[in-house]
Formats: sequence, C-alpha cells, structure tokens
Amino acid sequence: MSMKREWPGAMIAAVAGIALVSGCEDSAEADSGSKTRKGGLFTKEVVEQPANYYYRITAGYTVKETGENIVFDFVVACGATVTHWRYTGESTRVSIEPLVMIKPTSNGAAVLLRAYRKICEQGVNWGPEKEYGAPLDVLPFVIWFDDARDLSFGWGYATEDAYHNPNSKLKFEGAAVNVSSPAEWKKYREKAASQYVQVGAIPGPWGYSYTHTPKPVNDQVIKRNGGKWITNRCNGYVRIPAPPEVIEKIWKSAPDYNPAPPDSARYFPITGDYKWLRDIFEAAGPVFGGHEVEQYRGNPSLESLGAINRNNSGFIRTHHTADSVIGDHFPMLPLSRSTGHPISTPALSYPQKIIVSDDWKGMLACGGDSGAPGPDKLVILKGDPTPLFDPDWRTKKFPLFINGDLVVENNLDRPYGAGFQQHIFIIDRNGFIFYRAPWGWGGL
Repeated sequence: MSMKREWPGAMIAAVAGIALVSGCEDSAEADSGSKTRKGGLFTKEVVEQPANYYYRITAGYTVKETGENIVFDFVVACGATVTHWRYTGESTRVSIEPLVMIKPTSNGAAVLLRAYRKICEQGVNWGPEKEYGAPLDVLPFVIWFDDARDLSFGWGYATEDAYHNPNSKLKFEGAAVNVSSPAEWKKYREKAASQYVQVGAIPGPWGYSYTHTPKPVNDQVIKRNGGKWITNRCNGYVRIPAPPEVIEKIWKSAPDYNPAPPDSARYFPITGDYKWLRDIFEAAGPVFGGHEVEQYRGNPSLESLGAINRNNSGFIRTHHTADSVIGDHFPMLPLSRSTGHPISTPALSYPQKIIVSDDWKGMLACGGDSGAPGPDKLVILKGDPTPLFDPDWRTKKFPLFINGDLVVENNLDRPYGAGFQQHIFIIDRNGFIFYRAPWGWGGL
C-alpha cells in the first residue's frame, strides 16, 4: 500500500510553487572560497570547500492527537571536504547544512526530519546536470520526541508501517525534494530567523548538523537538552520470513565456536564469524518471502537517509538499494527504556529488549546509545571526559529479550567490540530471521 499523496489545503499553500527541476540557475552565486589545512603523516592537505549545491525539502504531517499541521520547508546547503592522501588518491566527504530540522508541536512534543546525504553527494560530485535520484513519492525519515525539552530519545519512523500502527503519533501527508539555489538558501535563512521562537531544546531556526555545528552553538544546544546530545542513532531489527527447512539447516550447521542452543529453545543468536550463515542464505536462494536475504539487508540506511514505502520506493536509490525489499522493522530499546526507569546507579545486570509487535511495526528506538552521554552510557570513548556511572560494566551481564522471551543471557560480545548489541542475526524457530539494523548519521 503506497502512501497517500493528497495534501490538505494549508500544506499545499505552504509549498506552492516548488517544481521538480534539474537545473540551478543561481549556482554562480555560490561562495567560491575554500580553506586549506596542512596535512599530516598520511595526508598532503585537506581542503574545505564551501557549499556549491543546494536542494529544498518540503514535507507535511498531521499530529493525530490534535489535528495540527506540521510543515517542513527548508533548503540544504552541500559542501565538501577533500582529503589529498600521500600514498593513494583523494577522497571527498560531503558536508550537509542542516543535517536535521526539528519542529515543536502544540502539545509539547517535537518532530525531527533528517536530510538526504545522497543528494548532497550527487550534487557536489556531479552537479545539477545529472539526475539526482529523488523519487516523486519520497518518504523522509523522521523521529517523534514525546517532549520537546528532551531530544535525547525518540521513535524513528523507518518504514511506511510506522504511520499505520497504533503507536503512531503522525499522519504523513506528502513530501518533495527539489534542486534549489544560493538565493533560495539565503531567503529561507532570513525568513526562518525572523519567525523563530525558542521552544524547549529545539536547536535554533536553521536546524542542526551535530559535529559540523560551531562549538559555541553546539555547547548551547547540549546545555538546553539537559546536558545530552540530540539523538543521532536509532536501533532496531528487521524481521525476514524464512522457510522451516532453512531454519532447521541453520540449527544443525552451527560451527563449534558458535554452537546452536538446545532444540527446546526458540531463539538462536548468531555472533562472531557468521560466514557459514551467509553461505546457507546464498544457497537457499529467493525463498525468504520470495526474495534473497541480501535484498532485505539492502534496506536504505546510512547512504540514502530516507525511510521506506511499503511498495519499496520513496527513498534515494543507490547501487546497494536498487533491488532491495522492505522487511518488518521493530525497535530495540536502550537500557533505561527496557527497564522502565532511568539507569543512573550500578546494577547487577542491564537488560535490553526488542519489541516485536504490530503495535510498533516500522519504528526504531532512537537514542540511549552506549557511546553517547546520558543515563544509558556505559562505554568510554577515546578522549571522552564524561565519567561512567558503572566502571565495572564489563563484568556485568546484558541479557537480551524479544518481548518477554530471553534470547541470550549476556549480549556482550567482547571479542567483537567494546560495546554490546553485537548479535547481528537472531534466528527465530517460528520461521523468521532477525537482522540488526542500526541507523546512524551524526557527524556526517
């Protein structure tokens, strides 16, 4: 079922005059200055190029509880950092301003909409003369925050299913992505600044770009958000249907270093080297709901930065996602949400939970990362001055549950990373394969 395209009159008026075009008449107005930094041991030099490509995002939503219309209409500026390496060639990393836009609602909540990195990459590398790949039924990725004063945890709308489940707070009305210009960028910035009213932890009139945000501004944003970062990571699992014969083959083929659980168990968490599992998937062919497993694993994430329509459209396509199919997404809760209360003092164990229910289908849990400041933090990052609330966390257990069923007693896989959440695949004997689908974008 595809998303409804008709917009209410107020929303149509808000985005009137925006047409799908492939040129940029005002591109000559872009700042042509660039900044060059000296290189180091492996680099010759690093060149910071200013924005030279622009596109506009418009999107409309209705808050189900109040009937309020939420309209996003902003211009994204795309620049680039070009690194000249000593022993290879050069690499280009785009900069996106803003990376996310956040709007408050009248009932005290907030909605975050994430921009599309892929369009910036295509525009910076190829310019407006090349098709930039935005479909007419584009479906942006958004996060709903229950409280505009705390943007550290929210619910990500990863697929079209999210708008139709009972926990959905939003109705999607439509969206468009169009080539823009420096003149429109300037006009949008002036208008946004003149109309802006500070609400909660909303980070100003021009959105937020995480590590690309100037430090004084970023410090103020974090302070306003209770000393926590605005979430930049979402966690969940994709559920893929699997025939009984494949499930049984997996159960009987586990290598010695990753033994299968007893036959009485329902779940088989796969950790470590899982090439043997991929070999089984490849040999099975298109028997997973009529598709191959790799097609589900191609669901758009970091590259496209968009959500997915039920008919497998609406996101910015890449060579990885051209033949992908949608899977059922379910959220993986961080520690404090799994326990039902904030974790700020040491505990004997730290459970995490995957919610598998039609009531949450299509959603991801965004925030509460082990690597981010806040009550869920347990892992110290290099150079991070923030103290841990439990320095002995490595000696504790991290049980993982699907709903109320125990999947593994300790979801801490020490040989494969400093954190947890390391079980990439979970086999459900009732006929499913769960594949972990983390979505991250901060600092891009």
